[in-house]
Amino acid sequence: MIDIQWLLLCSGLVFLMQPGFMCLESGLTRSKNNINVALKNLIDFGLSVTLFWLLGFGLMFGPSVAGLFGWGDFLINADQTPLLAALFLFQVMFCSTSSTIVSGAVAERLRFEGYVLIVIMSSGLIYPLFGHWVWNGTFDGGHQGWLESLGYVDFAGSSVVHGVGAGISLAAVIVLGARQGRFDAEGRSHKIQGSNIPLSMLGLLLLWLGWLGFNAGSTLLLDDQVPLIMVHTIFGGVGGMLMSCLLSWRRYRLPEVESLMNGTLAGLVGITAGCHALTTSQSFLVGAIAAIVNMATADYLEQRQIDDAVGAIPVHGGAGLWGVVAVAIFGDPVILGTGLNRLSQLMVQLLGGGVCILWSFGFVLLVLKAVNRVVPLRVSAEEEMLGLNVSEHQAKNEFYDLSLAIANQTATQDLSARVFVEPFTEAGLIAQQYNRLIAALSQSTTDLQSTNQELAIAKDKAEAANIAKSQFLTSMSHELRTPLNGILGIAQILENSPNIDIQEQANVDLIYQSGSHLLELINDILDLSKIEAGKLEMMPQVFDVPEFLQEIINITQPQAESKNLTFTTEFDPRLPKKAIADPIRLKQILLNLLSNAIKFTTAGGVHFTARTHSHKDSGQQPSAQIHFAVHDTGVGIEQASLEKLFNPFEQVGDHAQNAKGTGLGLSIRKTLLEQMGSKIHVTSRPNIGSCFSFQIEIPTVVKATPTAQTDAEQAQELKPGVKIR
Repeated sequence: MIDIQWLLLCSGLVFLMQPGFMCLESGLTRSKNNINVALKNLIDFGLSVTLFWLLGFGLMFGPSVAGLFGWGDFLINADQTPLLAALFLFQVMFCSTSSTIVSGAVAERLRFEGYVLIVIMSSGLIYPLFGHWVWNGTFDGGHQGWLESLGYVDFAGSSVVHGVGAGISLAAVIVLGARQGRFDAEGRSHKIQGSNIPLSMLGLLLLWLGWLGFNAGSTLLLDDQVPLIMVHTIFGGVGGMLMSCLLSWRRYRLPEVESLMNGTLAGLVGITAGCHALTTSQSFLVGAIAAIVNMATADYLEQRQIDDAVGAIPVHGGAGLWGVVAVAIFGDPVILGTGLNRLSQLMVQLLGGGVCILWSFGFVLLVLKAVNRVVPLRVSAEEEMLGLNVSEHQAKNEFYDLSLAIANQTATQDLSARVFVEPFTEAGLIAQQYNRLIAALSQSTTDLQSTNQELAIAKDKAEAANIAKSQFLTSMSHELRTPLNGILGIAQILENSPNIDIQEQANVDLIYQSGSHLLELINDILDLSKIEAGKLEMMPQVFDVPEFLQEIINITQPQAESKNLTFTTEFDPRLPKKAIADPIRLKQILLNLLSNAIKFTTAGGVHFTARTHSHKDSGQQPSAQIHFAVHDTGVGIEQASLEKLFNPFEQVGDHAQNAKGTGLGLSIRKTLLEQMGSKIHVTSRPNIGSCFSFQIEIPTVVKATPTAQTDAEQAQELKPGVKIR
């Protein structure tokens, strides 16, 4: 009776592995799928018990047919004897454990109906048949399964339970494919974080507790082996845990949580086959090696883009096969009792492990591929994105309802709506804060709309005022220029009159200079008003380049000489003869730069250059890149002042000279150049001088060819003293 009580106690411990697997797998999957994973763990227990009672127990332990399968004891009547009831209870727990391994591997993408099919195959056929090949002699010593008769040893199920579950899992995940986002288009893996790691830790500890009954109960009686088996089970798990910690620290520089959990489970799986025939130190070593095998197998699967959601295949498959091999390497031959030497035992163990994987993996792969062609086993992409809790079971929670409400408000953009607040829950607290956020956002939006309306009105008023100002400036500029031109004309007549004395000549010169300065200011204001109104237009026309440059020299050279400054020029002989541009605006730019250079230079001189950088002859219209530069030895400009040099009404440098201008000249010239597709550049050093330059592409009428004849012709057209480089 004590043996029956022991079996009943161990059956209860093994049953704890069901909630252990449920917690482990639910915690390692995302919250949108954890209810589905938990429900599959529940349904596979009910199906496993039923199928093992109907068919599995008879196939596994019924009278053997050539060591291949049992035939008899179907619909087993457990009421016959208490011992039979205890044995059935213990074995049906093993069967359900093998089935539930699959639920974690295929999590987050397998339809519920597909999982039911897998459990039916596992509990009704695959597990019982392999179990018959290995364990039938446990019930009928005279009729062993064919692997058992060869000397194959798997004491508590490293292969029978765990290897079978891993083989089925591998076939299923290959048919299903990886979860969305697990691997990218380049094959790189991306970890999908579990929803509740502490829950998974609890599941691991429940599994460890259940493993004590799993291994020690496999004696089927309470004898002196039981304490040793329990100790060996503990040390196998500890060896796996510590080894995985070392491996994780070496790889990640930290103890990675999932690695430690799966390493511990791998150690427990690895010790299961030989826990009755090993020493304590050997058990620790077997568990440590099992953790290495687990990590290596997991790496291989990841490289092959095989997505095992919880790492079940490396833990139960890789470590399970290592466990049956470790029996031959470390197991006590006397306790094993097979009569084989170590090499022969190793060959048999390898054969049994290979048969386990080929049988469970191969059979399920063929069946699932055939079924998948007719009825898809995987949920749709939309259902996978939504989560299997909702798509498979309509199992909603307050967080899901909250996310739907937020998504609906995002779609409608109705800031007046508020989400429902579930009191005394975490989701309710989030909903409450979300409502406060939306209320604040709604108020901010209202204030922003009101401010925008005010700004729009102010903008309209400012634009109207700006238009009125520009119109006024344009009108006044025209009105002022008419009498001013008359004054300048009379001044020129008086200046050329032979009947005025020296004093009157000086007064006339003063009138002419003041009028010219006033006209320059009026022209600047007129140009500024056109720029602001967007009415400043270029008037391109064909002009003679040497003649154009000569006109600029004629205007600026007397200004320089009047201040005793040297004025030199250097023009590239490759300059085009005829070009197309707005000569008035281009002259305006160059005269402004030269006038400024002369104005701010008190000693030394001004150097004006024009160089051709390149000719373009492709297409219908040839063109030339011409670089203009004005160098002076004037007062220069501080580096900090260069940034505001081109701002309207900004004046930098010599204050006495600045008083003679409006501060508009450079700003206007910069705008003109931008309309011509160019930019002005400045380099300057205080008390040394400045250089203003720009490069502009000008269409040419006739391509200039740099020959001696054209050089001479250009030299004749320019006044003496102008150098040609």
